Amino acid sequence: MLIATLLTLQVAADQPLIKVGPTTEGYRADVASFDVSQEVYVNAEIARKAAALCDNKQIDWGKFGSEATVEKDPARGSSKISGFFKEFRCVIAQEPIVASISSDWKASGADDADVRRLFESYYARRDAGDFNGSSAMLSPDVRPDKSDYAGLSDFNRALGTGSRRLTGVTWYVNPASAPRLGAYAALDFVGQYTGAHLYCGYLMLYRQGPGTYEIIREEQNVFHRNAEPIDPAQLEQMRSAMCRGD
Repeated sequence: MLIATLLTLQVAADQPLIKVGPTTEGYRADVASFDVSQEVYVNAEIARKAAALCDNKQIDWGKFGSEATVEKDPARGSSKISGFFKEFRCVIAQEPIVASISSDWKASGADDADVRRLFESYYARRDAGDFNGSSAMLSPDVRPDKSDYAGLSDFNRALGTGSRRLTGVTWYVNPASAPRLGAYAALDFVGQYTGAHLYCGYLMLYRQGPGTYEIIREEQNVFHRNAEPIDPAQLEQMRSAMCRGD
């Protein structure tokens, strides 16, 4: 029994420390450095803590760690993620609006072309430093303040020059978990940039009407280059954990 107890304590000690604290808009979970193989546990534990804090309210997820760094643990020789965080807030669930489309709606070729053009337009403005223009394409609840523009400019500078490539467009119609019924498009991408070993992410769009969309979520995951060499196996492990549809 004593051995079993000690083993249980050891397993618990190996789990990354997750601290959740209040912010001006809700909460932020900060995670201590952890092994890349523990990412599923980390996300599940943050979700559990968020559910406990929000009680019966709806969890509205916000920004989360997209600039995590990787280091090598000399003792175990495994990839580590540091600087990981997630933001969320608790909101009172509202009755969804009447569905703007029927449940059997299917995206057309024109719809697919529209969201691809929006993707190109959004990142062309963002990369060029036109943050007023790119921010106007975001829904009001995720739109950055002008005080955030300096950070966006720093992000561009660190990323360097390069290009993004769409790896997939996935449509969702009247999803039960969404605050608004209607059609959503998830646009997954990967990028090749001079300042990053790894760069990928996605946009989530809400279809307001034919040819009209707003961006309701953006994720950008970056592993920046530095003077240290990177193990190709570690890089592929990170890519598998952080990138979708590559």
